[in-house]
Amino acid sequence: MVFAKITLPIQVIAPISVIALALMASPTAYANSNAAPVSDASAEMIAIADEMSRPENVKKIANMVEDIAGAMMEMPVGQMAAAIEKASPGILKSSIPASATVADLAGKDADKLPREFATKTRDMMAMAGSFARVFAELLPQFERMSKDMEKRVRNR
Repeated sequence: MVFAKITLPIQVIAPISVIALALMASPTAYANSNAAPVSDASAEMIAIADEMSRPENVKKIANMVEDIAGAMMEMPVGQMAAAIEKASPGILKSSIPASATVADLAGKDADKLPREFATKTRDMMAMAGSFARVFAELLPQFERMSKDMEKRVRNR
């Protein structure tokens, strides 16, 4: 019995990928060419980004996500569904058995989902690490821009 399938829609993945690629392309070169001093906050963010990208850390987090997702697949939801239906009759489109688990709702591919979540976590960590590093490198420019904007507003 299949009620829902858990996936990341392309509408979510595509914009994030485009933004990440745009941020990784030329801003780093721009940030380095303007030779703004690296602030403490920027240096700290770069260190965090580097930690996020370390393969051993990515592996640990992906394994943890896989373990959590595996445990969640066994979580009972039938009684919760019954309570929801009792509170708001007709809200559920299908009847959910009292013994149903998240895996039952996820369908025939439920056993593959924890591994899929781990794989997507690895990809996300790489992208997040790159984004954080680029943002950190651009932080001095953002700080300078905000000071310039403040000056302009005060001078009007």
